[in-house]
Amino acid sequence: MEITLLRQASYRLFASLLLYPDEKRLDSIINAAALLDGEDEAFGRFVQASEVSTAGDSIFQRWKELLHQIRSLDKLAQHILPLQEEYTRLFITSRNGFCYPYEGAHLGHTSGTQRTVSLIQIENEYAQKGLVLSINELPDHVAVELEFMSFLCGKESNAGVAPDDIQKAKEVLQSELSFLNRHLGLWFPLFARKVISNHNGIYAIVSETAEGFIKYDRDFISAQVLTG
Repeated sequence: MEITLLRQASYRLFASLLLYPDEKRLDSIINAAALLDGEDEAFGRFVQASEVSTAGDSIFQRWKELLHQIRSLDKLAQHILPLQEEYTRLFITSRNGFCYPYEGAHLGHTSGTQRTVSLIQIENEYAQKGLVLSINELPDHVAVELEFMSFLCGKESNAGVAPDDIQKAKEVLQSELSFLNRHLGLWFPLFARKVISNHNGIYAIVSETAEGFIKYDRDFISAQVLTG
């Protein structure tokens, strides 16, 4: 698998895992994890291509543990109901918004006008890049932002090899890096730490894995932009 396709699928998997679990979504997650589980070599190339010089084994171990946890799930009620209860506790009825999965809750964009302006700016950014939201959530929900990164990786992957296409691919990489620097790279680590401190199951694992993945991806993209 190409690294760009690995990144696209990984961001989509993280996004799906951080949406409310139902039978259809869980089935899709299990299938996606099964496809990614055989991509150790591609994941290794992704880690090696990153500018991050330490903890490569750690992110790989977390990645494999996440896929293992997903494989242990199934769409039977005895697994779905506990997941739904834990998702609700962590992300919907979270006390004082501690683990709310929204950028604004972690960067202080909570007042009426400030929140509205922030949401409009993010939604406009999606529209400018051609993303039509398919997730019934606010634009700054963690799953929507992760899905946007997956969308951008898809655009990058679809670029050809002609000079104009290579330039377009570089522009997409720059958009990815900018979005991580201004959004997920800023607030996802705060969100992940809060989830981990309140949970020791799959949501802690996905939050920790995604946090590490975002760190590696930001450095990977930076390296690609510099050498492109």
